[in-house]
This record gives sequence, structure tokens and C-alpha cells, in this order.
Amino acid sequence: MKRISMRMLMVSLLAATAAPACVTGDGELDEATESVEQAATGYNIGGLYHYQTDDFDEQCGNGFASVLTTSGWESLPRGSSRYWKPLQASNGTFQWKCGSTVEYSECDDAPARRVRFYWDPYSRRIDMTCYKLCGDGSDYSDCAPY
Repeated sequence: MKRISMRMLMVSLLAATAAPACVTGDGELDEATESVEQAATGYNIGGLYHYQTDDFDEQCGNGFASVLTTSGWESLPRGSSRYWKPLQASNGTFQWKCGSTVEYSECDDAPARRVRFYWDPYSRRIDMTCYKLCGDGSDYSDCAPY
């Protein structure tokens, strides 16, 4: 039976998982020192380019849901996407209602410029996707790597 050294096992595992690490001469793992840039995908929302900051789900089993936007309470229909700018507190939280119950949510990297709300017509799931502006929003190339 052929024996495999611990060093070779670690190198094989790292190669298989494409993990950004390296093995030193003494067999110890070192963290990678190079940064990896990821290009932001630009989304044209209302004529301006945005990038997505996060996506999360909330739940509402009631027959009515609404979101407090900068224009007031907006009714959220089932099965349709709505892009709104929610009225956000200084910490980035915004209010929405499931029936008459007020709920609170928050986007990563708040405040969000736009939030996409989608209430699944066959379940309680409300998908909330948060976006921020790429530069001044006028050019896709402003959605630079981060």
C-alpha cells in the first residue's frame, strides 16, 4: 500500500477545492496574500445602473402586504416585482407590513438606493433584493470591481 504524506494530501485537497492558500516548506498552511477582485454586475433600474448588495427572504401569510417608501405606503401585489426606494432609518432599516403587523428589514451596506420586492403568489415568501448606485448611475463601467 502506497503512503501519502500529509503535505501531499493538503496540496491535493487545495488543488481540488481551488482554495486560495499555499503550503510552506514545513507543511503549514499560509493564507493567500493576494486580493481577488470581483466585477459588480450592473442592473439598469429606472434608467440608472445599480449593483446588488444582497438578497434575502421575508415571510407573509396574510392576504395583504405593503412597503413604506419615500412616497408613502405602497401595496405589494403577489406575483409581480416592484422596485422601490424604501423610507430608511439612519441605521438602514425600513418598514413593511404583513396585514396590519409592522415588520422591519435591513439591507447590507445600507442605505439601499432601490429594493426589489417580489411576493411569491404560491407561498409566504417575499424576496427582497437590495441595490446601490454605480457611481452616478449614468454608465455601466462605473459598476467597477470591488
